[in-house]
Amino acid sequence: MSERVYLALGSNLGDRLANLSRALQALSPYAAVQRVSPVVETDPWGVLDQPDFLNQVAEAETDLPPLELLAGLKEIERTLGRQPGVRYGPRLIDLDILLYGELCAELPGLSLPHPRMAERAFVLVPLAALAPHALHPPTGRTIAELLGAVDARGVRTYLPPEGVRIPPDLAAALAQTPRLSGHFNRLSAARQREIIAQMEAAPTAERLSAALERLSAETAGGEPGV
Repeated sequence: MSERVYLALGSNLGDRLANLSRALQALSPYAAVQRVSPVVETDPWGVLDQPDFLNQVAEAETDLPPLELLAGLKEIERTLGRQPGVRYGPRLIDLDILLYGELCAELPGLSLPHPRMAERAFVLVPLAALAPHALHPPTGRTIAELLGAVDARGVRTYLPPEGVRIPPDLAAALAQTPRLSGHFNRLSAARQREIIAQMEAAPTAERLSAALERLSAETAGGEPGV
């Protein structure tokens, strides 16, 4: 019998939007996605000195029991390139089970519902966009009620830079350098396109290093890069 689940997705390294998209596509062996929330951009949580996150929630149906679904999510993270790191630190992709039907359970390596979802605006804002009247089983409160009790000022609708396509090699390099990734994400669309154009114009052997050196110089010199 299928269960309705709500899954949280997050990324703050490399091409964040593409990372979310790839993760959604990779869910199909484990869960059938029914709807997805708008993407929001959020201030870091836990470890503050890192790039801003993009977050999203997916509503899906799954035939897998909770631990098998969790194993599938971890496999997606590994396949997409997530590396072990500091807790709450930068990550290429992060996938979590928020709600698994109405189940309340303590399983090996998994608590349901997610034990910290009720205090995280970056989860509640996109979740409320999909299911404002869904109940949080431990408290009996709706998602909208939980959202009303937290400070959501650090969560904003994400508007991607229009017409900017990050080359895969640049996205991969940014995923390994949180400082440069955060700087690149804050640039205007025009400045991002300029850096990518300079990169594409460089000799093949120098294209990636040229972009990274320019970004590194901007961050070291405090240039706004607008």
